Amino acid sequence: MPDKTFVEEIKQTKKTKRTFDDYLNYFIFIFPFGFIYIGFSIAFGYFKHNLEIQQLLISIIPISFGLLFAYFTLKRLNENITFEIIENKKNLEIDNLKTALENNFRINDIYIDEKLGFIEVLTKLTGFSWGERITIIKDGNLYLVNSRPSGTSQPVTIIKDRKNIKKIRSILTE
Repeated sequence: MPDKTFVEEIKQTKKTKRTFDDYLNYFIFIFPFGFIYIGFSIAFGYFKHNLEIQQLLISIIPISFGLLFAYFTLKRLNENITFEIIENKKNLEIDNLKTALENNFRINDIYIDEKLGFIEVLTKLTGFSWGERITIIKDGNLYLVNSRPSGTSQPVTIIKDRKNIKKIRSILTE
């Protein structure tokens, strides 16, 4: 699966390169930009047709909602490629971590490359996700952890990726 240059690049940048599927996920921005467009068209109607001030004030709602939605969507899409650094306080090795992952997650598949210090876990479907791809890379006494939706049909998850990272943090530190 991964090669040494892929893993080394992640260790240096704490991010993975965006793939074509990652760029496809940006189509979700159609929705927040749609809200912004609606808000500006309401505001444009106020200025063009000399409508009441209420029209202008109402236009602020979809504009602000669209900007807020766009901000959180962009933040979540960037979290899909960013790795979190977790200190290995328990000094777990790859095989011990594998056992802990099997005990704490509902796993569909797991891939381990002990030579590269690389673990990739595919989780099963849950109420908040179509399954997650959890990537863990050992870097000295640190682990780099990323959790992202495993398919292209779900660009972001509501909270599942954050919960996965929290679980791994507790495995490594508590």
